[in-house]
Amino acid sequence: MMQMKDFNEKILPLKDKLYRFSLQFVGSEMEAEDVVQEVMIKLWNKRDELHKLDNIEAWCMRLTKNLSIDKMRSKH
Repeated sequence: MMQMKDFNEKILPLKDKLYRFSLQFVGSEMEAEDVVQEVMIKLWNKRDELHKLDNIEAWCMRLTKNLSIDKMRSKH
């Protein structure tokens, strides 16, 4: 089980990278912040399963991309 300390050390440093990645899709700083917040919540809720992932960063990037695309689609 991932503790808060591990989450802060392994996941939170990805926040800015995920934000910049999302911003490329959604084009809005506020929406990119929303996407990253949603990603962080999903990661925290799945913290017990994260040890099973080979590459947490790649999984985070994919999740960010998918949520960004979903956000763009919901606008149209």
